[in-house]
Amino acid sequence: MSFLFRERGLLLAFLACLCLTVASASADTVTLTPQEQNIADHIVNDPNQHRPFLHLDPILTKVARQRAADMAARGYFDHVDPQGIGPNYKVQQAGYQLPAGWTNPISLNYIESIAAGRSTADATWSDWMSSQPHREHLLGLDPGYAEETSFGVGFVSAPNSQYLYYWVVITCPPALNLPSVTITSPAAKAQVTTDQVTLTGTTSGNVAVQSVVFWVGNGTPQTALGTTSWAGTLTGLVPGPNTIQAESLGSGGSVLAQTALVVNYMVYLPLTVGVTGNGSVTSSFLGTTQQAEGFSYTITAKPAPGSLFAGWSGTVSSSQPALKFTMVEGQTETATFILNPFPALSGTYLGLLQGGGPGDVKLTISKTGTYTANIKVDGHTYSAKGRIGIDGSSTMTIARHGLAPIQVSFHLDLTGTSGVTGSLNDGTTTMTFGSTQNYRPAAGRFASTGRYTVSISVNSTAPDPNAPQGNGIAVLTINRAGHATITGSMADGKSFMGAAQATGDSASNLVFYIPMYAGLGGVFGKVTIEDTAGADLDGSFRWIKPQRLADSIAPTGFDTSVPVAGSHYVAPAAHTPVLPVSVQQVDNSQLIFGDGDLAQQIVQPATLNSANQISIVQPALPGLKVIIHSGTGLFSGSFIHPMTGRKTPLHGVIFQKQNAGYGYFLGENAGGYSNLLPVP
Repeated sequence: MSFLFRERGLLLAFLACLCLTVASASADTVTLTPQEQNIADHIVNDPNQHRPFLHLDPILTKVARQRAADMAARGYFDHVDPQGIGPNYKVQQAGYQLPAGWTNPISLNYIESIAAGRSTADATWSDWMSSQPHREHLLGLDPGYAEETSFGVGFVSAPNSQYLYYWVVITCPPALNLPSVTITSPAAKAQVTTDQVTLTGTTSGNVAVQSVVFWVGNGTPQTALGTTSWAGTLTGLVPGPNTIQAESLGSGGSVLAQTALVVNYMVYLPLTVGVTGNGSVTSSFLGTTQQAEGFSYTITAKPAPGSLFAGWSGTVSSSQPALKFTMVEGQTETATFILNPFPALSGTYLGLLQGGGPGDVKLTISKTGTYTANIKVDGHTYSAKGRIGIDGSSTMTIARHGLAPIQVSFHLDLTGTSGVTGSLNDGTTTMTFGSTQNYRPAAGRFASTGRYTVSISVNSTAPDPNAPQGNGIAVLTINRAGHATITGSMADGKSFMGAAQATGDSASNLVFYIPMYAGLGGVFGKVTIEDTAGADLDGSFRWIKPQRLADSIAPTGFDTSVPVAGSHYVAPAAHTPVLPVSVQQVDNSQLIFGDGDLAQQIVQPATLNSANQISIVQPALPGLKVIIHSGTGLFSGSFIHPMTGRKTPLHGVIFQKQNAGYGYFLGENAGGYSNLLPVP
């Protein structure tokens, strides 16, 4: 940012006015650009402004713009141009009367602040306010500046210039008898019925008016007859509002004053508005009515209870209930309403992302078709809101700091058959997801309630050599509302906890997204609650572990699919073993250990009694002890690992449907399995 202000060379003694009522900049004499208007707003509205009133002057604005453009075009940044001419002289030459002595020499500057390099008015104003000379000038803190109550603003953006952006503010004492031009007829907002009007007006001020020009819209200026009192005939009005402008011109064609007003040329045309479906529109427009051409109107559509607004069609189309349009000849509009399909489809839909990194998309859809989206991808969570279209489709864009935005699109099957399907693109990968509607408590008590013991075993069809070879374990509980929680540990010993809501379809699916390893991995997948020959619950999890070189088990990480199976667990009655064994028989069960740095598989005979206690006579593994927790369906124990000589815990679950128990233990560098079975 560059800025410059040169102290005035002549001390002007003025009394500071104590009245701090600040007038707003006049909008009817000068049309500012948005950047210029922002600076003008700062000047007028700053709470520290010391001027009693402010007047936006067209001559000063014209000179300020010329100064900004000249610096950009000729490659200098100074109050004095390459010819040695300062702003005081330029203002005087433009027709603005300054006090005597303010233009000799011609390099004087008592009136100007300039800046360059900032692209916004707010940043430019902040820099000016950080400079004491600029604060004194722009806020009138010096008594001399406080009397400079007329001002102009100029801004130029010049891409090929040194500083790109140039800002100029000029303030001057008020010109005596400021020039003005007024349209006396027609009156503002007058309604006319022909495309031409007779204009009359007046001018005043201390600068001689050479001519008055007037025009409508972007038309060609016409010269009026007379100056102090002037008149002319304006043609070319178009139906609707017309902006008429007039300027008084001084010598050399300089603009002394400007004014503008709007007149309405009224031409009435038929407008036909209809309704399809159950709903209504603004009553004053229904049917065929007469409306004025060229004027803007708004018609609002309102659906009846049980219906949705589907859109406007006709001359103007829109998906918004409030239709805004400008009246044209032959205009017709129809509001269409449809039956609301969303009450039966409202609820939560959760789908896992497929084809990329771990993640899921959770959609909560309301009875009116609005939704909230909760998206988990690559260890981050994003949220968004939107509305589903009447065709069931929706798209959303989620901005991410420093990353490409996420583009999500999905479709809701309005027949209620296939739920939600969609895709997500994170800038590099396109992933898909799908989900059926979650079970809703209003449907009654969920059928598959209770406690399930779960085994997460090795993928025997496509084993991953980097993954542990034991059986992960978990306990899953489902309440009568269809809400499930799962807690357990994977075969690398890492514990996890998750939750899911059963879907409303016949298979009762549960979709789990369970981050682990500081959110960089985890287990993700779908299981189905259904009665089969070997299980009450089955499915698969995607198990992702990132590289964790400090871990002794699977330090290089892996990404594998593991089967999930579960059995409904009911604690056995008193004096009943958890496995179908004869309590009268010694060694009626066996413990089987393998992998986990053991040299070979070990089959350990054991005796399970009616109190669900396990006794081992000759342990094949030193210190082997196993305890059954019949109330929870878990078993645990430990042994001295022959390779490490350390006490090694083991963990497992009882699988009642298969009359077996499955678990894991951890060796020095590998996981192993620990299973409990009745003797064949």
